Amino acid sequence: KEVETIDGRYYYVRIMPYRTLDDRIDGIVITFTDITAAKLAEESLKMENQYRRLFESAKDGILILDFETGKIMDVNPFLVGMLGYSHEQLIEKSIWEIGSLKDIVTNKDKFSELQKKEFIRYENLPLETAKGRKINVEFVSNVYLVNNKKVIQCIIRDITDRVFIQEALVNAETRYKYLFESVKDGIIFVDGETGKINAINPFFTDLIGGTKENFIGKEVWSVEFLKEIIINKSTFTELSQKKSFHSIFKEIETNHNKKINIEFISTVYFIGNQKNIQFFIHEIPV
Repeated sequence: KEVETIDGRYYYVRIMPYRTLDDRIDGIVITFTDITAAKLAEESLKMENQYRRLFESAKDGILILDFETGKIMDVNPFLVGMLGYSHEQLIEKSIWEIGSLKDIVTNKDKFSELQKKEFIRYENLPLETAKGRKINVEFVSNVYLVNNKKVIQCIIRDITDRVFIQEALVNAETRYKYLFESVKDGIIFVDGETGKINAINPFFTDLIGGTKENFIGKEVWSVEFLKEIIINKSTFTELSQKKSFHSIFKEIETNHNKKINIEFISTVYFIGNQKNIQFFIHEIPV
C-alpha cells in the first residue's frame, strides 16, 4: 500500500513472507519503493485538470498574461464570447493591442502599473466589444507564480446589468425624492409595528407648523393634531390591520393655532417583512 512520511515523501510498501530453501516461512520482507515523483506528478495533473475545468466553465472572463511582456498566454471561452474576438485573435497579442481592452491597459507604460502593484481593481470600466456593443466591466488583476515564473491573471466581469439596475435605482430615488418634497399634501411615513414616525415631507411641516425634529421618532398618537384621528396605541394597532383607511375630519388645529379641514388617508405596505404605513394629510379649502 501507499504511505506518506512526515517529510512529505510517498512510498509503496510491500510486505512478503521470507521463505527458506525448504519452503518454510521464516519471517517477512518489507520493501519500500519511493514513488514521490510519480505521486506528485499525479497530483499535479489532477490539479491541472481541475484548474482547466474551472477555467473553461467560469462565468467571468479570464486572461493569463506573461508578466514580462504583457502578451496573452491564455483566455477562457467566456471572455472570447464576451469580447467577440476569436481565441486566435487574442493569443500572443499584447493586452494593449486588443481594442476592447485599451481602456484598461492603454500601452506598455500602463501595463507596468500591473507589474509594480501586483494587484489592481477597477470597479466600473466602459468597454466596447468587437461588434461595437457597449458593456461595463469590473476588472481585477493579480500576480502569482507558475513554476517560479510570474504570470498575471485578469478577471473581467460584465456588470452591465448591475450598472443598469443601480442607475435605474438612482433615477427612481431622485424622482421619488422630488415628488416627496414637492407634492402639495402632507406625507407621514410610520413604522407599522411601533407607530413611530420615520419620515415627513416639507409640506407637512409647513401645513402643521414645527420642524422635522419635532416629529421624527414620535409615536403618531402622541402628535397633538392627530389625536382626534389616532387616539392611542390601540387605535393605531386597529388602523394598522387595515390595508387602507379614508376619512375626513374638520377643524384640526395646527401648531399655528389655525383650524383647518383635512382629508386623512392611510395606506399599509410592506418592504420585505417590514410593515409600513403612509399617511396623506390633504387640506380641504373652506
